[in-house]
Amino acid sequence: MGEVVEGKIISKELIPSSDYIFLKVDLGNGVLGKAVVHRELKVSVDQNRLQILRKSQEKTEHENETKTIGDLYVQMKNDKSIPIDKKIGSLDVLIIAGFSIIGILLIILIIILLGSF
Repeated sequence: MGEVVEGKIISKELIPSSDYIFLKVDLGNGVLGKAVVHRELKVSVDQNRLQILRKSQEKTEHENETKTIGDLYVQMKNDKSIPIDKKIGSLDVLIIAGFSIIGILLIILIIILLGSF
């Protein structure tokens, strides 16, 4: 009796046709507390935690704003979560051209073979 209990309120439900509230509280370490209290019970709030919660809520609201692809690209580029832009090298062009020519020749060869049957 008379001890301060710290925890996080998980849910608060009004009990119908009464002046009482059913509380579920996370006391930490996987321990849950349940209580039926009068609706005029005063619950003290840690102002530092309240400010942290408000800031995180504002941050999530700000992140949920509509963004264009350009905004996301700039943000990812600044975060360095995407690789630096690379240009196609001359070797890459030669490889792509070589495979394209081989592919076209194979298609022509298949058409000629199927046409002779």
